[in-house]
Amino acid sequence: MNTKSNLRKYVGMAALILLVMGLLLIIVLHFSVDIKLFFNPNTSTELLKNQVRSHGFLTACLLFVLTVVLCAIPGLPTSIIGVLTGVVFGPLVGAILNITANVLGNMLSISFLKRFSFKKGQELSEKLKKQILKQKHPDVMLSFCYMIPVIPSFVINYVIGVLKFNRVKQIQIISLGIIPTSILYAFGGNSLFKGDMKTIIILVSLIFVVGTIISLFKKEFIS
Repeated sequence: MNTKSNLRKYVGMAALILLVMGLLLIIVLHFSVDIKLFFNPNTSTELLKNQVRSHGFLTACLLFVLTVVLCAIPGLPTSIIGVLTGVVFGPLVGAILNITANVLGNMLSISFLKRFSFKKGQELSEKLKKQILKQKHPDVMLSFCYMIPVIPSFVINYVIGVLKFNRVKQIQIISLGIIPTSILYAFGGNSLFKGDMKTIIILVSLIFVVGTIISLFKKEFIS
């Protein structure tokens, strides 16, 4: 029985990784014109910007699905795709895509982790669960944990699954936790697109300040 469970786990992971590789290949091909223009020294900035912002529904779907799948696979980051979404679609649409994709992806991750156990993930989640259960509002603290870079999101998803929150509460916890970073990535991507160094510096400074504040409390959650 254990052998069958392990086989299903590895087959499931392999399928997700192949899906990510396939999506990345499709996206690279989809952005081939943009890539060529970017590396062409004769390309005007205006032409490159117009090409980047010419992408529509299909591109949005590709980036959305890739973000969802990356969220579902333990250990894979979504930040680069979040920034790229901001570059292509701007801060408002980019933020909406990032938020919805991250919520759906983490929901799928919770379901995936319930079916397939990972020893390392279980060890880390047990440590986090013990700390979370000491808190007056464990749901709020789980949301806060999504904002702590040193805590992998799949570990938080493990704990949410173990504590058996209902679907609505799961969505609330995830949304509250990922909205700040999702918006930050979208606005950061848009600032890169516009070459707005002032906003970029402000965003980087904000990340540094928040990261420093959070690091002062991280031992409480991971020790």
